[in-house]
Amino acid sequence: NQISTDVIELSFMFEISWSFPFASGDNCKPYIEIDDFSASDEYNVGNHIPSLVWYLDNVLTAIPLSTEDLTPPHVLEQGDEIYLREGDEYSVSGTIEYSGSGISFVPSNENLQVEMEITYGTQVITSLADVDDTGSWYSTMVLPMRQPLTPTMGISTNVLNIPGVGQSLENTDLSVIVDSNPPRVDWLYDTSLSVLESDRITAVVVSICIDDEIGLSEANGLDVYWYIMRDGLLVSGTEKQATLPYQTTHSDDNGQVFEDELDLSPGLEGFVIQDGDKIMFSILSTDQAGNEIEGSGSPDNPRAFDFRIMDFNPTMDRYIISDSFPYQDSVVNITTFWNNDGLREGEITVNLYEMREDGTWVRESPDKTLQLDSKSTS
Repeated sequence: NQISTDVIELSFMFEISWSFPFASGDNCKPYIEIDDFSASDEYNVGNHIPSLVWYLDNVLTAIPLSTEDLTPPHVLEQGDEIYLREGDEYSVSGTIEYSGSGISFVPSNENLQVEMEITYGTQVITSLADVDDTGSWYSTMVLPMRQPLTPTMGISTNVLNIPGVGQSLENTDLSVIVDSNPPRVDWLYDTSLSVLESDRITAVVVSICIDDEIGLSEANGLDVYWYIMRDGLLVSGTEKQATLPYQTTHSDDNGQVFEDELDLSPGLEGFVIQDGDKIMFSILSTDQAGNEIEGSGSPDNPRAFDFRIMDFNPTMDRYIISDSFPYQDSVVNITTFWNNDGLREGEITVNLYEMREDGTWVRESPDKTLQLDSKSTS
């Protein structure tokens, strides 16, 4: 007898009701019956394909994808956190997924909603959002006009009105940090700006310490701005801006220290710093919730720093000639008296020159080097 084997490919499609009895962790193996109308055999497919197991995934979760500050000054989210101020309105948008598989859920139930909840101190605040036919949702919430006891608060989202015996898995990935206290500059800290020597301002190490409860963004650094003021007016063209990178935390008060080497020179061709000129220095950066610097050093109240005019200014007071009418081949001594009324010490080289009949000058003696201290005389 000839034995032939036929291969039959079968495909099935079926739908499980949301009311299907379910317990977490339940699984089953598919079971089929083949009837060739002459003999009936039953096959448990699981006996032949042991790895084929079905799990029921009817647990939904509302996944937040982005959050946005809706109240000026607008700040951006930072990963799973957003920094806000008291009274701010913000939004959260996201999608619905099956919690077990992570597959997007496309609803057929028009009543599906997402509840967003935050515990603000002791007050529980909720917001409801409808889920559209793509499984997306958008919710907004307004924070109370008061600073919470704990600045960092978690946001939870739950899916409501799930049909049948479906369930919701709470999502707590997102957090809000409320910060309404403006940062201040600790000018008692060594800012390196307290003494500005006029001839050494091209490479000044500037250190700024910021006191703030939550803190500024260390990654973004500290944006600073300065200009030179003369006779009470801004000197146009001397404005400059830079970003100081974060360096360390001040051990005394946990202030954030930002530091870098800055070129504070005017950058204006032909401009010479004079006695009475000042550098006006301010902080442009805000904290992570958008609060501007308050007090001295703010954009509206820049900090003024005086220049100390440092120069080397040698001048000859007088000279003495030992013999005003010397004989030929006699030795004549010439003594010169110098002073330096500047605040910077330095050296000068003194020599004797002869002016020839053709108008040229010729050196006639060895160099004499003089060291003149600051404010030295004769």
